[in-house]
Amino acid sequence: MKKLLIASALFAAISSQAFAKQLPEGFFFTPAATIEYSAPTLNSGYDKNYATNNFTKQIANFENIALGGNFRVHKNLGFNINWYQSSLSDHSAHNVGYLNYKATQQFSQFNFSALGYLPANDLIDLFAEAGLADIDSKLKYVTNSGSVVSQKSHQTLGFYGLGFQFKPYKNSDDSIRFSIQKYSGKLGLLDANYATARIGYLKVF
Repeated sequence: MKKLLIASALFAAISSQAFAKQLPEGFFFTPAATIEYSAPTLNSGYDKNYATNNFTKQIANFENIALGGNFRVHKNLGFNINWYQSSLSDHSAHNVGYLNYKATQQFSQFNFSALGYLPANDLIDLFAEAGLADIDSKLKYVTNSGSVVSQKSHQTLGFYGLGFQFKPYKNSDDSIRFSIQKYSGKLGLLDANYATARIGYLKVF
């Protein structure tokens, strides 16, 4: 994913012409609707092998699609709010071990964040992001003895991220965005650290 971010940034910088409108000085208000594919990943824990469904099932179940808004108020400052849901599964569960049937964690979250922008030129903005995620999770599995276990959790995690966005069209401020977010703790009832990688589109109004 890091290689994709770097390659996309270089491609945009080399192949695009500086035709976009220059951002004004001082404060302003530019709202945008956002849609992003948000891929969750787990690492550094017992449950780090939990994975998403195949892409077809993700689309059918509206998983990993983040919807929200972006509000640019300065060339160096903006705010994000978005929501998405996902599902992760594996053949094991923490403190239980291997299972005959997959354990599944379903979760939904709202992200609230501030973005600090560093315009590279009239087309490309680099940015750093920091905020809070409000997450509801449900972990469900069946033990080898046949007992059904269902647990719920609610948590608020801090997160930070890095990314860039570029304007692909001559007569529009719409942007394509790439970013990575790392969260401050483990996801729900799973013993694994949590991160996301996103690619999406900002429709500016």
